[in-house]
Amino acid sequence: MRKAKSARVRKFAVAYLNVLIDDADQDELTAALERLASLTGGRKLAEKVELNAACLFRTLCPRGNPELRIVATLLRSMGVRLALQPLSEGTRNQLLRERHEARMEEAAALSHGLS
Repeated sequence: MRKAKSARVRKFAVAYLNVLIDDADQDELTAALERLASLTGGRKLAEKVELNAACLFRTLCPRGNPELRIVATLLRSMGVRLALQPLSEGTRNQLLRERHEARMEEAAALSHGLS
């Protein structure tokens, strides 16, 4: 029973983080990690990450700024890992266009604010 629940939680964590990783900002990702840490073991998970529970959850709070080492260790202790994969050329070009458009919108908003 425990292994089945662990596998479901692990599958959920992977799906949840994969959805967020493309569109979420750092605060949203940190909040998601905090939720998953609470879901997957709290204090016991903190021991696996080699931090005390208060320090782990302080690191994962909205003002926290977790190091990649802590995030990788946290994910590993949940039974998942961070992996990179190449984007297709079309996806890469779309992301570059979206970033350019966002920067242009920011610049326009700033120039209107200065007028």
